[in-house]
Amino acid sequence: MSTLKKLHGGGYEVRGRCNAKQVRKRFSRKKDAQDYYRRLDVDAERRRAGLPRERGDFTYRELTDAFLGQYDRTSKKWKREMLDYSITEFGDALVRTLDSDEIGSWLHALPHGPKTKQHILDAMRQVLGQGVEWGYLARNPARSKAVQAPRASVPDVRPFGSWDEVAAVAAASDPRYSNLATFGCSTGLRPEEWIPLEWEDVNVSKRTCRIAKVCVDGVVRTDQGKTDAAFRVVRLQQTALDALAAQANPQNRLIFAAPNGGLIDLDNWRERFWKKAFDGLSIEYRPLLQMRHTYATLALSAGADLYFISKELGHRDIRTTLKYYARFQPSVDERNLGLLDAFSADTDTEIQTDEADPDVS
Repeated sequence: MSTLKKLHGGGYEVRGRCNAKQVRKRFSRKKDAQDYYRRLDVDAERRRAGLPRERGDFTYRELTDAFLGQYDRTSKKWKREMLDYSITEFGDALVRTLDSDEIGSWLHALPHGPKTKQHILDAMRQVLGQGVEWGYLARNPARSKAVQAPRASVPDVRPFGSWDEVAAVAAASDPRYSNLATFGCSTGLRPEEWIPLEWEDVNVSKRTCRIAKVCVDGVVRTDQGKTDAAFRVVRLQQTALDALAAQANPQNRLIFAAPNGGLIDLDNWRERFWKKAFDGLSIEYRPLLQMRHTYATLALSAGADLYFISKELGHRDIRTTLKYYARFQPSVDERNLGLLDAFSADTDTEIQTDEADPDVS
């Protein structure tokens, strides 16, 4: 027999049996307590009748546990961190009772930035989407059309202005990391991507580098929580190859290792090495992510194709690339206009076609 009572210190407590075990749960909201109380009674009636447990009666915490059970320990840690926010709020609620408006109001009230809120929503959306597939609820209440995360502000893009500035910072860096600025600005990798980068990820003859893992808070993950574009192979321009050749150290599998030979602790490394490289320079300090922005803007200035840049950066959509770097496009437009002017001014230029090509009419 299940019981529901109000606690003197606030909240509610439900006692009963679930899956042949005695359970006692506390709830801050009366509605959640009542839902769980009714669920235990329904389960008991179905059990007495010899029927299986009704699939629709499943708490959000139970659903997240089942969802996380599909992943290995490394991947689970990141997802669990993002899911803890929604579990704290909705853990004891039955998934079939979750409401889109309630999820949206809770999300927007969180004291976090737009990007973190997007990660929190994405994680919750994945869990509830899996719940739909498993038959625990009819429709995902956190679907994109029902709940939208706050939009991020305009990105802070302050790249180095030239390769000369990059070279100056590299020269002023600790000798162990003098090649890192050049490599970062030559590839556009995020800090969490170059920290776990190993020599086996690089193919010098093919001029490629495989991005298959990230390092977040000292933990290397093979699931970035992003699209497949985040797992990619980037092309290495000559400056990146030169930086790798100068960095070569067969004693360590990591390309850029901490002083103790392990993974770089980004916060410590930033304070001890990166910021000090700017001391005495007439160059404005740049956060580490600006190396990524420098790659994109210098590539645009060199006339590289926007689609190529977007693919190298691992953007899921070229519109993301345009959002970040549209204001750097004029220099490319001027170069393209120069090519068109030169072409039209050459009166001897003829358009060549392949007569044997059946696609040419």
